[in-house]
Amino acid sequence: PEVVRRCKRTEMSNSERIWKDGHLQQRRSSAKSSRWQRRYIQLLADCLRVYEDESMKRMRHQIALNTVNIVEHSDVVFELARRHDASNTVSLIFTAEDVKQAAGWLKELYWLRYRAEGGGVFGRSLADVMRAQADTGGVTDVPRIVSECVSFLSTETCLGTEGLLRKSGQKKAVSALRLAYQRGESPDLTAASAHETATLLRIYLSELPEPVVPYFAYANFLTAGQKISLGDPDTELANLQGLIQILPVENRNLLKLLSCFFHMVEQQSDRNLMDATAIATLFSSSLLSDDNDRLLVNAEMALDPQPRGLAVSTITALIENYERLFGDIEFEQVIRRSVTPPPPPSPSPATLHLPQHQQHSASCVPTLTAGSSASAEIQKALSSITRLYREKAEESYALTRELVSLKSRLAACAHCQRHLLEVASEKADTAPPASAMAVAAQAAAEAATAEPTESSCPACTFHRSETACMRTVIAELSDRLRGLQSENEALYKMLLAFNGGTGCGGNGAAAGNVSGSDTSR
Repeated sequence: PEVVRRCKRTEMSNSERIWKDGHLQQRRSSAKSSRWQRRYIQLLADCLRVYEDESMKRMRHQIALNTVNIVEHSDVVFELARRHDASNTVSLIFTAEDVKQAAGWLKELYWLRYRAEGGGVFGRSLADVMRAQADTGGVTDVPRIVSECVSFLSTETCLGTEGLLRKSGQKKAVSALRLAYQRGESPDLTAASAHETATLLRIYLSELPEPVVPYFAYANFLTAGQKISLGDPDTELANLQGLIQILPVENRNLLKLLSCFFHMVEQQSDRNLMDATAIATLFSSSLLSDDNDRLLVNAEMALDPQPRGLAVSTITALIENYERLFGDIEFEQVIRRSVTPPPPPSPSPATLHLPQHQQHSASCVPTLTAGSSASAEIQKALSSITRLYREKAEESYALTRELVSLKSRLAACAHCQRHLLEVASEKADTAPPASAMAVAAQAAAEAATAEPTESSCPACTFHRSETACMRTVIAELSDRLRGLQSENEALYKMLLAFNGGTGCGGNGAAAGNVSGSDTSR
């Protein structure tokens, strides 16, 4: 059956791309007494197909998605209910094995069914949502759900609500708002409470497949945040501003809007009891985090307790220094730009461009605009370097994760750790009191560096004969990673040089050190 399925997939045209497939329990909605049947389901761009089994020899149903609405009956049961104006279709009910499987199907179903209407936004990437909004003539800067939530929460009444972003709204009301946005509707947020709208915003951001600051920029942002608290704030804020400008345009716009909104909330902290640190703590995982919450700098394997604290410090710096990082402008201007499409023509998103209302004399990183005297060749080079920087940063992140995985597999397993700690405990019990701690520390160090062997631990993945080969691979990948990091540092300096070369503090020095030959190369 697997071979048959692969062959049939190969024969399918691009218009019949399979978005998701798998097994679900299914029955007819009208047949209340019918038994659940395990069926093989294929979800395409415009229809859902139900087969007898995975061989796909017999198709039981084919439902056009535009003829049904999605109805959730529970966490694992959902229905494709026939619309009143659709006659040649049926209603089907499906049951997933668990909540995770149901969520995966619903995510794709909502997107394919309602994306043309501006819905299905939960769990989709920022790039997907912004492309869909552009196709439908909607908001082109940030997701519509974010701009509408922020517009409502920025009113004077909401800003004064105690625990505005911390307290949760009523679950039923929040679910109704979520469903409305999933279906592409525009719910009346004024009928909801501030806590319900804030909860909706928090849920949307938490379900983004990637944080607002992409994974490839995670380590650089943490480093910048750490230096802000330890070094010269003026210089390090300029470095952070440079990192912000290298983000993809949709991520940069959303980060700007959220930072502006959080800045407004923080200014009313005497009323809402939400200071910058409290806000950063709530939203750091959605704005700046690694998927494993590890500090993946230099491919260190061990968990570092600092990343969450560093992320909170970095987000706090974004909130407290909003005007210096993004521009000295009024909050109403940001909201107005978020809810109304900008007038054409728009500049290329590939350039390091700030909207006109964000430019100010205090900016530490001058930008190239369409009306500047820079030649078309320089702008093209700037776009190419920016794209190359992102690609290499993403490659560095993927390589780092591979190194972490390899090191984890080579580390002593839990069985070995328990055995060595038991031995350490026995030695410490028999050792003199003064040396007990030293003996325990030495045993713990042995546990951390022990090579698993077949004879010493049957639970270990690798035998001694394989560890040497794996360590060689790790050494080679580590060298490659260091090379990528050096290239990224050089590219970042070149971006600053292309972007004016007159940055504040350390940025200007960094840009000035780039020679003419380096820039041309």
